Formats: sequence, structure tokens, C-alpha cells
Amino acid sequence: MKKRYYLTLTIERVERFQKAAKAAGLHPSFLSETVDDYLDEMSGIIETATKKGKITVLDVFTEIGKQMEKYNEDETKTVGEAKAEI
Repeated sequence: MKKRYYLTLTIERVERFQKAAKAAGLHPSFLSETVDDYLDEMSGIIETATKKGKITVLDVFTEIGKQMEKYNEDETKTVGEAKAEI
């Protein structure tokens, strides 16, 4: 279920994102989908960091770094698998 929320976003960032998404042929709703997915990921990161005790900004960024490494590994595997199929 979805609900509308009032968010304050930086105009330049939104416009840059929309321009890039449009150039890539992505649906206009891609911004909302991206923010929604980001919130889900950040919730998990904050929850994981909180389980370790008192949370700090460093804890959050450490968890984000771990996620980025995981995404990079997954992306590398995906590209490798695609090349192997060719």
C-alpha cells in the first residue's frame, strides 16, 4: 500500500535525476520508486547498526559501504554471467 508524503528535496538534484532517467528511457515514476527502495535499504542499514548498540553516523556510513561492496560484487557477477552467455 502506498501513501503520499511531503518531502523536501533539492531542486537541482531532482531535475538532474529526472533528466538522467528520461535520457535512459525510464518511466517518470522511477524517482518515487527509487526513493521508496532507498528508504527500505536505509531502514535495514539503520536497524543493523542499531543492533550493535548506540548508533552513530559513522555506523550508518559503514553499513552503507558494506552494501555498496555487496552491490558491486553482485553487479560484477551479473556482468560476468552475461558475458559467459555470449
